[in-house]
Amino acid sequence: MSEEGSAIRRRRNCSQCGYRFTTYERLEEQPLFVLKRGGSKQPFDRAKLMSGIQAAVKGRPVDDLAIMEMAERIEDKLRLQGGDVTSSQVGHSVLEQLREIDEVAYMRFASVYKNFDDAADFKRELALLEKHSSASRLVVSACSAETKSRRLRTRVQVGNAAIHRLRQRPNVGPSRQQCLGLPSH
Repeated sequence: MSEEGSAIRRRRNCSQCGYRFTTYERLEEQPLFVLKRGGSKQPFDRAKLMSGIQAAVKGRPVDDLAIMEMAERIEDKLRLQGGDVTSSQVGHSVLEQLREIDEVAYMRFASVYKNFDDAADFKRELALLEKHSSASRLVVSACSAETKSRRLRTRVQVGNAAIHRLRQRPNVGPSRQQCLGLPSH
């Protein structure tokens, strides 16, 4: 494998003269086209997609690697749908990804993509975002309630052991115990 896994490199020999040479086998990608709202058709441009995402995450704690991975996931998803996708499908895919990564970036992108006109548009989208976030938290909390409970029990046990060790130390005077919120003996 070479070229970051996109090609297979093979060393071959000519059966007549014995000359060694290298061949590369690459997967031929179907061209991906975006159908615009106005009816025009353009080839998909990952750089354009990334610039839109970068504008939404500007000043937010999202690194360039996360943006590149997001663009790659979006492109892969769109390629699986077929040769032509609508600009609406591209926009919704970006919104799905941004919702998971950064809610402020999601709102920024949504305001441009959905053409917000006034504060009511922001409120409506924020309500949808909160609804989705609370539903996601319920799924996560239901799946991990047992794990959280186990972690809490472990923290309590570790904390109790630490308090016991502090009480056993002879160099811990009353002032240090009071600072730690421990009752003095």
